[in-house]
Amino acid sequence: MAPTIMKLGPSGGTVGTKKKMNYDGVSRIVKISIRSGAGICCLNVHYLRNGREESTGPWGGNGGSPTEFTLQPNEHIKSVSGHYGPWKDNHAREWVIVRSLKFKTNLRTWGPFGEEVGVPFEYPAISGEIIGFHAICARHVDALGVYVKASAGEDRVKKFGPYGGKVGMVKDMNHNGVNRIVKINIRSGAGICCLTVNYLRNGREESTGPWGGNGGSPNEFTLQPNEQIKAVSGHYGPWKDNRSREWIIVRSLKFKTNMRTWGPFGQEVGVPFKFSMKNGQIIGFHAISGSYVEAIGVYVKVP
Repeated sequence: MAPTIMKLGPSGGTVGTKKKMNYDGVSRIVKISIRSGAGICCLNVHYLRNGREESTGPWGGNGGSPTEFTLQPNEHIKSVSGHYGPWKDNHAREWVIVRSLKFKTNLRTWGPFGEEVGVPFEYPAISGEIIGFHAICARHVDALGVYVKASAGEDRVKKFGPYGGKVGMVKDMNHNGVNRIVKINIRSGAGICCLTVNYLRNGREESTGPWGGNGGSPNEFTLQPNEQIKAVSGHYGPWKDNRSREWIIVRSLKFKTNMRTWGPFGQEVGVPFKFSMKNGQIIGFHAISGSYVEAIGVYVKVP
């Protein structure tokens, strides 16, 4: 049975050429070569596919200083974080690039590489390991995302995220016995104000919430019996209330099923994020919330 692979991101600019790797048969990353200066100039990832070493690239240009690190046989990448933001070339042309990268494994941390300025982002692999990357690049790496392979084991439900702020209360659901999501109620305006998810547990309908407050305009959609959520994407970023207090909230959400797309809800501004997969389905959510939904993550059911 093929493992469940979750695609997260990318975060960064949108100007360059899209790059991706074929992750079928990839067991782990063995080496990363990176060139960096004011930003991430180039990235080349070496990995094992069916016991044979291959590589992605290189992706990017020839600028910056080179660095290379090799992972031990029992070492796995558990998170990738960094920054992205504007950069100007010698002709004063400006575009958004990945400004810094850091790689955390189960044994140590590599980096940071580049300059830690701009908008921060992070891709944690809570239930598994990062086995590959996708990107947008030209003379620099303009944007970067990851592929996460869910860990093997008896638990067929894997947890990913959350992405967003950290101020509110942690919200979670018991995913045991959940078959599928049947309905989502969402309130949105400048951001995601409230989220309620109805799902079937052993044939009986239950719900999560509501998580969040009473603001925004309501929307509700119902999934057909054979409809499954395959991807959730959106944005998170700063928001100010009437007293000019600022914190990070989820600014937008979009839900893609095997049949159609619902949304976007809210405002598509801030840091983009995305959970998507080929195998499995999203059966639930976890979050941080107060008067808004400040951060959101997903539970994926592995086939």
